[in-house]
Amino acid sequence: MKHTTIPILFTFTFFFATNLIAQEFTFKKFNNLHSSCVYSIIINDKNEKIIGTPDDVLAIDHPQDTLVERVHNIGAYVLENDVNGKLWMGQVNNVLRDSDLIYSYVLSANPEHTFYSIETDENQLYIATKIGCLSFKKKETTNGNLFGKNPTIYRNTDLGCRRMNVLHLDSNNDVWMGADNALFKVDKLTGIPKKVKKINVTCMLNHENSLWVAGSDGIWKFENHKKWIRFMHHQNLTNHRIEKIIFDNKGRLWVGGNELFCCDDSECIEMTEKNGFDSKHVLSMAVDDQNIIWIGSSGKGLLYADLSDIEIDKPEEEKPVAIVEPVTEEVALPKTEKEIDLERRYDFMNGYAENNILLLIDVSNSMGKEKKLERLKASLKGLVDNMRPEDHLAIMLFTKNADLVLPKTPCTESQNIHNILDSLKTHGGSYLDNGVFMATELMQNNYLENGNNRIILATDGLFNISDDVYKIVKKTYKKDIILSVINFNQTDNSKLKLLTEKGGGNYWRINNTNTSLFRLLEKEVKGKRK
Repeated sequence: MKHTTIPILFTFTFFFATNLIAQEFTFKKFNNLHSSCVYSIIINDKNEKIIGTPDDVLAIDHPQDTLVERVHNIGAYVLENDVNGKLWMGQVNNVLRDSDLIYSYVLSANPEHTFYSIETDENQLYIATKIGCLSFKKKETTNGNLFGKNPTIYRNTDLGCRRMNVLHLDSNNDVWMGADNALFKVDKLTGIPKKVKKINVTCMLNHENSLWVAGSDGIWKFENHKKWIRFMHHQNLTNHRIEKIIFDNKGRLWVGGNELFCCDDSECIEMTEKNGFDSKHVLSMAVDDQNIIWIGSSGKGLLYADLSDIEIDKPEEEKPVAIVEPVTEEVALPKTEKEIDLERRYDFMNGYAENNILLLIDVSNSMGKEKKLERLKASLKGLVDNMRPEDHLAIMLFTKNADLVLPKTPCTESQNIHNILDSLKTHGGSYLDNGVFMATELMQNNYLENGNNRIILATDGLFNISDDVYKIVKKTYKKDIILSVINFNQTDNSKLKLLTEKGGGNYWRINNTNTSLFRLLEKEVKGKRK
């Protein structure tokens, strides 16, 4: 981790409280961060507190530190340690970066892609944003890029929710997604999120082999991953959005949002100015190895309290009333139409590599005869309706300017692709050389590591093909970019055959209306096994 040392001032604030339980807790403000927003706090294996603010990512060792270390000079909304201890930063400039500055991924310039949450397991990295959840397969490419360019996107609209709030890896290495109206669990086999409970979820944590979930519907415990328990004495905490829950080393539950509460087995006590706690909006919390709780707030900076010597003696009481809902891990809500659709797509493409397909289509006047173009469009629609979110399609035309009418698009955006195909009309002549040059350049820029990188050229023309085209196709084939041809002309074309030989692909001649274009296209997208 790279650090820069920053000198800052140190101040104490003492308060004396009278509440029987809350009187023991005294919060203090850390140094001159008193007016900052502290978006995120995590504790690393050195017991350093890593702090995400609007301006910097900082490292703090001890409450009495007069110096803090700068991890990065760009602020971060979200911080996350992965399973290998690497720190990931979801920065305020919408860049995902590791603290060693080896890997980075530009999420988007679009403010809709602001980081809400980050989670990782051994194989995937997940990001929750305003539009939904992005999933990256972690595999380092030859250019040192850990993520590639093609995340799988689970849009809120596809999942039937308005906002994806939080992501969480539990003690069984299962990834959970908490949304405004549902809790999802990611299927380990397919990677598809499956809805398991209709509740509002804003934060989650692991504690004693159980998953704890909080939101406006209450605080729930998925005990031993077998039954759901809801404790009624937490009910009064849900009037406002809960940003964070955490257990301290004495087993007390802290709940932070518009207020801060400390809960034991039977009741919850609010922290107030009498305890030195003057924030009205908790953004983040963490408890370190010394049982010091750290609170990141909106506009009130970083606060902390030493909990190590505080014990609460309480008389024996009846156990709190709880609602218990037995449920096995396998029990889930009925599948939605979108979940069924995703499973069907994965069944169709099971065992095949991710696709990066560019369709290079001839739209000259002759393609309008015998409904050649219409047949191609209909088969393509059927194909994309069966492909996965990680399969991508682009469409370029043989026009003079080699028009890119559809940039690289996930195949689950079926309606968008259908609309583009419906807009294609025959007109003018063909410009094969220019189309091939532009297509190979685009494919090299969009290359998918270990994917099925393929140009499918569809035409009925009889062309003179230049030596330069043969050379560029052969060159890109050596880079694992394949070119196949679908020839709609009744006459065989030796030049197009040679082009496919140079490009390592297939040559298909459509000599009658009974030829199944769909099956030919299916063979192309299933041209490479995982």
